[in-house]
Amino acid sequence: MTPFSLDAPAVRAAIMKATTDLEVATGQLSALDAAIGDGDMGLSIANGCRAIREELPPESADIAALLSEAGLIFSEKAGATIGALVGTALIRAGKSVRSKTTIGLPDLATMLLAAEQGIAERGKAQAGDKTLLDALIPARLALEMAIARGTTVDGAVEAMLTAAHGGVTNTAEMVAKFGRGRYLGERSRGHEDAGATAVYLLLASLATRAE
Repeated sequence: MTPFSLDAPAVRAAIMKATTDLEVATGQLSALDAAIGDGDMGLSIANGCRAIREELPPESADIAALLSEAGLIFSEKAGATIGALVGTALIRAGKSVRSKTTIGLPDLATMLLAAEQGIAERGKAQAGDKTLLDALIPARLALEMAIARGTTVDGAVEAMLTAAHGGVTNTAEMVAKFGRGRYLGERSRGHEDAGATAVYLLLASLATRAE
């Protein structure tokens, strides 16, 4: 596999880009959430993303500290369930690469697994519940498989994004188990999950740093 690594400044730049890209998607995410939920997810994510850009320390050689601080900021400023889940995911991802000054694709897979576990523990959800996990889990599994096969960086990233997008599409056939959507039961089918979509958009933005 072609060598690939990001140092702390590159990670911070990736965070800045991802938060900008997610804020641009505010309307899309709110519309998806409104179909079966409260309709405020896009605004909550935008608030958290904006706060990260404004408050994340400008200089740090510690990747774990950057991710953990971003998680704390997002959790506080985004609020709602999405704030707690994404905040936990970022903090867990940071802890999984503690002491590292650079990260590569294997570290990214480790971070995704840690984020996945954090979301599952905090939200009590699992695959198939129509949540963020339904994009995150297939993305992580696809990345791990690509790494194991020695796929090129571009190939591994493409596999991760394809799996994440497929996971989002699959949520349209799922019945919501959490949030306001759970009260709709079978009527929650036919709508893609806003949280899973946010995960895909986040990974798509971060992927540009792996090119």
